[in-house]
Amino acid sequence: MADCAGFHPGEHPPPNHPARQARPNPTHSPHTLMKSPSNPAEEAADRQVTGLFIYANGMRRVPLPLKTIDARFEASGDCASVVLEQIFEFEGPNPVDVIYTFPLPENASVHDCQLRVGSRTVTAKIKPLADARLDYKNAKAAGHRAALVETVRDNLFELLLGNVQPGDAISIRLAFIVPLAGESAQRRRLRIPTCPGVRYIPGDLVGADGATDLVPDAGRLNPLRISSDDPDAAIFYCAGTVLGGANIESPSHEIRILPPAPDGKLAVLTTAECDCPDRDFILTWEPLTAPLALMNPADPDYLLCSIHAPADLPNERGARDVFFLLDASGSMSGTNWFALVEAFGLALAGLSAHDRVSVDLFETLLHPISQGLLDAHSPKALNLPARLRKHRPCGGTEFTDAFKETIAKAREARRPVIVVITDGQFGDEARASAIAANSDIEVHTIGIDANVNETALRKIARRTRGTCSLCVPGEDLDVTIQQLIANLLSPAVDRITASDGWKPVGNLPALRPGQAALVPFRNPAFTDESGPAATSVDLELKFTDGSLRVIHLPIRATAGRAPTLLAAKAEITALLDAGNDREAVVTACRHNLLCEGSAFVAWDETEKVAIASTLFEQPAMAVGEQGVCYKLATGPAPRYSEPMHLINPARRSSPQRHCSFARIFDPLMPKPASQWLLDHPEPVPLFDPLRWTVLLGGTLIPWAREKDINMTLLVKALRQLEALGTNMKKHPKAMAILRKLMAKAPPQVAQAIEDFCLAEEAAITARASLE
Repeated sequence: MADCAGFHPGEHPPPNHPARQARPNPTHSPHTLMKSPSNPAEEAADRQVTGLFIYANGMRRVPLPLKTIDARFEASGDCASVVLEQIFEFEGPNPVDVIYTFPLPENASVHDCQLRVGSRTVTAKIKPLADARLDYKNAKAAGHRAALVETVRDNLFELLLGNVQPGDAISIRLAFIVPLAGESAQRRRLRIPTCPGVRYIPGDLVGADGATDLVPDAGRLNPLRISSDDPDAAIFYCAGTVLGGANIESPSHEIRILPPAPDGKLAVLTTAECDCPDRDFILTWEPLTAPLALMNPADPDYLLCSIHAPADLPNERGARDVFFLLDASGSMSGTNWFALVEAFGLALAGLSAHDRVSVDLFETLLHPISQGLLDAHSPKALNLPARLRKHRPCGGTEFTDAFKETIAKAREARRPVIVVITDGQFGDEARASAIAANSDIEVHTIGIDANVNETALRKIARRTRGTCSLCVPGEDLDVTIQQLIANLLSPAVDRITASDGWKPVGNLPALRPGQAALVPFRNPAFTDESGPAATSVDLELKFTDGSLRVIHLPIRATAGRAPTLLAAKAEITALLDAGNDREAVVTACRHNLLCEGSAFVAWDETEKVAIASTLFEQPAMAVGEQGVCYKLATGPAPRYSEPMHLINPARRSSPQRHCSFARIFDPLMPKPASQWLLDHPEPVPLFDPLRWTVLLGGTLIPWAREKDINMTLLVKALRQLEALGTNMKKHPKAMAILRKLMAKAPPQVAQAIEDFCLAEEAAITARASLE
């Protein structure tokens, strides 16, 4: 792919390349570099995380190490091969370990990981998680540079780089294969996430790392953030090729398309020189190639079939009760909300007069807008979109309890179906997925966001035999909603029978007429003596209404490993869904695939270096601007043009509360008061009472002598309080946490907390008066 991008994956871009454009380099404002432990207690010691750190060598600021995220792709047919490279350059004075949280597609088969140190390349190996962590720990203790990549959630991963030395240039190269077919047979969609969304964490705080009773791993879900105008913000660059595509568009980035190559491939690349990895890269196009099946002659017992469900099946036109569960939390503000209201209005218009609808909004609380079921074409129902346009989202994304309550109501309805429209940014997705699996009600999910949490939405749809569609604010939603209405009225594929002994692998997709899916097959009876490979395969599709359709696919040879890897990924997903984690990890290790319970590990044995004792967190980007749509040359105007002031999407607060919140944190930030500290070259842990006492005699930070848990709990409590918004039910509990901690705070911090509480109470009073 070097011809369309200028250099190969694994090769550092030249200094004048767009992916390496320099940013301003200020000389002050030391970064907050460290984080609190986020794993269970037995893992915390291995991670060696302490708290806030500063480098006080003349107050020289240490630039963040992540410089570039470089993505390359090759899309052909219904799947794409992607190489994602993260390039780090560390300029600090002492060795560190680096931790970085990043996303990948939920349905990606991540099959290769390489650690590159200078000109040396080490290929990582998949191992069970405990073994990989032990190898990483031992390699680091032996003085080797090491890397560990493990799964936090299906679409969220954590990278640990051990013993990174001053002046090191290190890159991590991840390769994966991702299916493209899904929502519509008429459109293909490639999504490369670069920035994790901000997950709302429900439940009561139980740990200093942010863990709650409902989300015990909450401390690993929301990394530190920096804005796109930060001088240390990384650069994002993407380039690749599309074979057999027309009308290529990107609703997320400005792109340039080069003239077709002799082999028919179109080269696509981002054009902005200083793009930041703050939103998903999305590319869509119309496929020009007919469906077919792929087989690698070197592994002929796997077959990858592109199935387009016939569109000639009659609709199951009968009265249905449709329960809409709409996300009205703070993260849906702005263009997300406008897109949600538009999607709901289009869906309502597509229903018949015989259908009934129920509409609930969820945020911190559940709001039954329709007050029960309404005839879909009644005046009260038709007025619902206008009412929603006047609503302003706020509060937390308390989805799971609202989902459970909606399922209970739907069980009493006629032919019920649930439609969820959300950004998916809730942290207890496993709990929601388990509820969905036991619901016996079809659930269709629509994700709207520039950084949508697809894992939650795909799992819910998969476990209820529903469908999942993902959109970016500003996209044309007509096709998506038309397909949704068709899905509500159409039978789904219930069984696939293939000729010549081929058996589908993993969960069967709930295909509806007009949809497409990439389905892997395996032939358990295949042997080397089975004779020449077949040139075609016949697939019989049986639908839930009893209809039968037969499709004929030619088999084409491929040199790639997509048939084997996507089959293995499908098998692993089915095993994890069934709770068979051990067998899933065994399968992952056999195929060198990353999944929950396994990890990539690598270390460089050619050189021994100084052992790091400091863990440096590389922040993720704050989520990017929304409502941008680009096409071949100049894109259309944004679909929603209302100016928006974007703030942290999971934590909407009034200006007064933001101001008081800042006053709480200001006294906690280190302010040098000793020339000896300024000349001290080593990082100083904030929560090491002995070292701070020796350095400053306790005059720098008032709480330096207190146990670290006091400071950490306060910070987490304040963050939880802000995330709660103006929830009167949880307000007393949060106030109680603060008052308990106020007794240990110095006077200026105690006063700031008191101001914060007063501002919070004022905000609740103001909201109550408006309601």
